[in-house]
Amino acid sequence: MTALTLLGRDHLRYGRLHHEALTPDVAAAISVGGPPTGRSMVAKAEPNEDALMVSIDGTTLLIAVADAHFGAESSHHFIEAIAASAPKSLAELRDCIEAALLIEARTPSETTLTAVIVDLETGRGQGLSFGDSSAIIIDAAGARRLFEGNSIYIQGGAPGATRLAVEFTFSLAEDALLTVFTDGVDECHYRRPQTSIGMSHLHDLFLSTRGDPRPFARRLGAKALNGVDDNPGGEDNIALVAARRSS
Repeated sequence: MTALTLLGRDHLRYGRLHHEALTPDVAAAISVGGPPTGRSMVAKAEPNEDALMVSIDGTTLLIAVADAHFGAESSHHFIEAIAASAPKSLAELRDCIEAALLIEARTPSETTLTAVIVDLETGRGQGLSFGDSSAIIIDAAGARRLFEGNSIYIQGGAPGATRLAVEFTFSLAEDALLTVFTDGVDECHYRRPQTSIGMSHLHDLFLSTRGDPRPFARRLGAKALNGVDDNPGGEDNIALVAARRSS
């Protein structure tokens, strides 16, 4: 298995994007955002509450991103639990999350969580989500969301929450790109999605990078930090993964 886990607590330099390729077909990026005076920053219990993991085990691609509130414990906890368990099906993913919900120590920290599993041979994908992170498929025709976000968050010590998740299925074609990210991307101008990165920006970036996940992830992270269309960016933490089936 090839795997990568990036936790917010390890990435605290404002205005700095850390990007890393797991393989030529899978890349990730994370940032605390910047500047520290941004509207979402001043209220944070910890500077960077986002986290992500991605792994390839045989023909199974697993991606998860999380965005905590009121402390980073919950996002880091669930991402590390998924990374350790490496589920290969939606049922195993639910079991992994439910087990992680059973931790004894309950803190104020709660988190969004979006996780997807893709069979790299067939392109069949499935996933579940709590909260407002995103999973999007982009191809030559455009970009489309795989589900609509919600206001459900999860935290340790609250078993049974997996029944509240939004579940979805999809097909990833060989000429398409899958990107999964926290709302530091599509609300890089904090709480203003209409002046943040949207579907047209993602499509343009897909075309200009020819769907290569490595420059796509790097440039998407940079756009989230800097803003688009003369609007501010970097006003929230950023965690993102971009992947394709094969080069």
